[in-house]
Amino acid sequence: MKPRQRLSAMIVLTLLPACLLFGCAAQIPKVRQGDPAHSFFKDQVTYPYRVKYVDATAGDGTVWNIGYMDVAPIFKPDPKVLVLIHGRSFSGAYFGNAIKVALEHGIRVVVPDLPNYGKSIPGNLDKPITRTIQETREVIYDLIVNQLGIPKATYGGHSLGGQFVLGYALTYPEAVESIVLVAPAGLEELPAEYFPPHLAESTNRANFSRIPYYERKARLEYCTNPEIIENFYYYKLIINGKPIPSGFFKKDSPDARLATEIRKKMITGNSVEFQRYSITGLREVI
Repeated sequence: MKPRQRLSAMIVLTLLPACLLFGCAAQIPKVRQGDPAHSFFKDQVTYPYRVKYVDATAGDGTVWNIGYMDVAPIFKPDPKVLVLIHGRSFSGAYFGNAIKVALEHGIRVVVPDLPNYGKSIPGNLDKPITRTIQETREVIYDLIVNQLGIPKATYGGHSLGGQFVLGYALTYPEAVESIVLVAPAGLEELPAEYFPPHLAESTNRANFSRIPYYERKARLEYCTNPEIIENFYYYKLIINGKPIPSGFFKKDSPDARLATEIRKKMITGNSVEFQRYSITGLREVI
């Protein structure tokens, strides 16, 4: 057997158990180098499970095209449902292992990308970049309850997703069985000067640089240096001889690597998608 044939056979054997349990929704995640002539998130990023698309509506009538993963154990009728909400400046792609573990316990998992993130960027380039977190809750409610027909589920949120889930539970208590919060953001108190009114509706990058806090955030969101991104994500960034005590991943994993490669390779991809990703990431802090 030739090397390429052996590799193909190994891939098939690796995915076969997942196919038997979960209906062949599993796939090999990968990130191609961004090509500005194509959509980065739709054409050049493969999530750990097959992504579906549907139009969902916010309370103001805006229709958003939402990319989401929906995987269920095929041998368990009417399983409990877990909805996972990603954090700021990320996407549902990094929930690969969490999905796998939940499925092994007989739980159906739905993982949407919030509007203006990940797979929910390409189909919404004509939509408001100034959408609010509450509007994203309305969109996800339409997706989960109205379109997927899931009247009640457990909602898990990481970082910004934790704030999303708390507000979602307060808005739609009848749709929430329980909540799981992982390092939830947005619950801490910050000085009033962090929230100048003129920034709240701004989409102008220059405005953010008027305040040191947002200037630092802007440098990271708009960063186009793969080495800096890599070092920051893994707590290895050094500035002026001093290590920066922040980042995302203290241990490597397939999910961490996928999220890092997405961030590094998007910088050579579609510039409109990259701008929307960056501005949205800054606005979420506000």
